[in-house]
Amino acid sequence: MAGTVRRRYLDLPWGQVHYRTVDGLAGAAGDGDAPLLVMLHQTPLDSSHYERVLPLLAGFSRPVAIDSPGYGLSDRPPLLPDGIEWGVAEYGRLIWEIVESLGGERIYLFGRATGSVLAVEAAAQQPGRVRALVLHGLPVYDRATKESRLADREFGGPIPPEVGGAHLERLWRRVLGQYPYLSPEEVEWHVERYLHAGPDFALGYRAIWRYDLAAAAARVESPMLLLGGTRDRVHPWFADARRLLPLAESESFDGATDFVAADEPDRFAASLRRFLTAH
Repeated sequence: MAGTVRRRYLDLPWGQVHYRTVDGLAGAAGDGDAPLLVMLHQTPLDSSHYERVLPLLAGFSRPVAIDSPGYGLSDRPPLLPDGIEWGVAEYGRLIWEIVESLGGERIYLFGRATGSVLAVEAAAQQPGRVRALVLHGLPVYDRATKESRLADREFGGPIPPEVGGAHLERLWRRVLGQYPYLSPEEVEWHVERYLHAGPDFALGYRAIWRYDLAAAAARVESPMLLLGGTRDRVHPWFADARRLLPLAESESFDGATDFVAADEPDRFAASLRRFLTAH
């Protein structure tokens, strides 16, 4: 019998983090026997993307899908004492705060796109505590691309609200331009994620555009699986990710988009189960 997805909050010194987990199975988040599986989403989505797959991951793990700070229902992270935004290092430390709060020890760690970069940093910070690492689409930006993205206000926003609602049309066209195969209902869901994040939805993007991914990747010691999909927007970097992480296993889903976890949860969960239970 499938477990029930539940939504909860963690109180941390700077604010609240919202997450989803599963009740009703041996792998529920309150059961200390199975390893914790921390799941990190892409920007600007949230943990609701994993609603359908979470119950399929419970049992062999305690799945916990987090809304990254500033996205979904989590609080926006405060500025650092020197007045600058959080970087990837701060997000990595946050992951371990969450693990401590949930009673995790050696964990499974999963990231998607932006979340993959955060997962690499967390694994580099505490390599002995990550049993296995799954990276679903790892964007391996070169320096020129990162600098270009940081300067591109069209891509990185902000998109402030307008009295006539023109900002909603801008968001709609943005989503549909990136994912032309989505239905109107699916586009609406994505636009809602942008609205949850607020006008400055690119906080997570800016963090990874300022980050030295290669330096962190060299410090990761855990077994790794690189996942991709042939219709995934991050797929152009799949070969680069394999070169960056030559010891990682890799698997590419034919025909899969960015949203394979939601669209094909059984297929997606089977891949994670196969790899994670081997470690």
